[in-house]
Amino acid sequence: MRLKKFIDKELDMYGISIDKEDLPYVEEVLSSVEESETELEDFPDLKEQLPFTIVDKGEILNG
Repeated sequence: MRLKKFIDKELDMYGISIDKEDLPYVEEVLSSVEESETELEDFPDLKEQLPFTIVDKGEILNG
């Protein structure tokens, strides 16, 4: 509940008004952002790695 009050106060400070029912969704989005930031701190060179794709041989042969 304390986090919801903090979010409401911060949004109000920037002149952003939302319905009280939307606070859980905003909280969820902020938690996702925080998780992503933590992962980037743990693996700072992650953005420099090339992505790879695993392809099923059957897809190539039957495609």
